[in-house]
Amino acid sequence: MGKSSAETALCDAHAMTPNTDDLSPSQWTRIHDLILEGVAPEEALAASRSEVEAPTWTHPAAGLNWLWFTALSPQAVVVDLGSPAAEFSYHAAGRATSVLHITSPPFAGLAAPRLAPFATATVSTNTAYPPSLPPPSLVYFSGVGRWRDRVPRELENPSRLTKWAVGLLQPRGWFVALLPNPFYRPHGSPDPLGRLAGLRTRVGLIRVLKRAGLEPVRALYLTGHPARPTALVPANSKAVRAFLSILHGGPSLSITVRSMTHPAQFPSLLIMSQR
Repeated sequence: MGKSSAETALCDAHAMTPNTDDLSPSQWTRIHDLILEGVAPEEALAASRSEVEAPTWTHPAAGLNWLWFTALSPQAVVVDLGSPAAEFSYHAAGRATSVLHITSPPFAGLAAPRLAPFATATVSTNTAYPPSLPPPSLVYFSGVGRWRDRVPRELENPSRLTKWAVGLLQPRGWFVALLPNPFYRPHGSPDPLGRLAGLRTRVGLIRVLKRAGLEPVRALYLTGHPARPTALVPANSKAVRAFLSILHGGPSLSITVRSMTHPAQFPSLLIMSQR
């Protein structure tokens, strides 16, 4: 990565960096979760400081518990798009050669101090860099929550974002996207407009991947928190039926009914494909 570009981006981010040196891991987790809910960075930071007991990551690798699918090499170059509070970049920096966190200006102020302990991590608020990534490489896109607020303006369209991300990858490079499941129903009937938006993002992203020759495209349903799931289930009826049977202690009529409407059981979806 070009030193001058990295230094310029990091200086720009530090110019709007609040004092976060005293934040605990639990407070950073709280910021992450609030941003997923659509809270502004400044408000999330203030709320994290007022928490008496914030949620914690149970293990340093809890946010990367799906990465074994990619067999990520220690020599990998990682680009992170829209990860809340740079949480993915923070964990990836401990296992990759270099990490570039690309975000919008309001969120750069949180990302810069979060990644400051890692000499290999860089924050950027634009997409002018890099032109391509040397193999092995991985591009991660967090589309959960109000992701359009967390990426540069030119990447607000899912198809445009995917085309740009795929253009960075050389052979053997991975593209991974964490998306909300548009069929998930946490409380009664889902919001039809929200479902439509989620479907458009998912369909547009997969279409671009297939047109670029990144196949097969693997889809996994996630349970639990989208950034640190408790289970990953292949997004097909047979796998979901087996998972629900084990989860509920064996087959039953209720489980059969659940398996027929299995998309409604899982809040998030992971899309993975290799060039």
